[in-house]
Amino acid sequence: MVKTQKILTRIGELEVSEESIIHFEEGIPGFEKLKNYVIVERPESEPIKWLVSIDEPEIILPVINPWLIRVDYDVKIDEGTVQMLDIKSREDVLVVCILVIPKDRPKEMTINLLAPIVINTKSNLARQIIMDGSGYRIKHRVVEELERSRKLVEENSGKKNGG
Repeated sequence: MVKTQKILTRIGELEVSEESIIHFEEGIPGFEKLKNYVIVERPESEPIKWLVSIDEPEIILPVINPWLIRVDYDVKIDEGTVQMLDIKSREDVLVVCILVIPKDRPKEMTINLLAPIVINTKSNLARQIIMDGSGYRIKHRVVEELERSRKLVEENSGKKNGG
């Protein structure tokens, strides 16, 4: 039988199964003492998901698939992380990035492309990595990245159509 626990969060009461808990051995920078999280999906906030701390349920971080924002995002996972998270296959990896959504100013939302969160979906081990030298920053304006991606997609579809 799967063990579950109820936790009360800012986004409501959650019933969390033990097997859905994601473990960060090192914590997340700024939240090093908090090791256990769960990803919560809410239809009203899709495609944004919520990384909720099991250890301190008032800590909730909005996360998103970075390729929805920047189509040419390039994640380099170092060998130490591959070993630490026991990654055996690319299919077992989920990458999300943290968003900052200013209250009442969603157009000023930013995404942290410098430090993605890498999750092994088989083992539920996770780590936030920092891609030094990548050219990515902690704060990329989402509106600008979406526009940049739209132009890239248009250019590439033009090339494919003989343009």
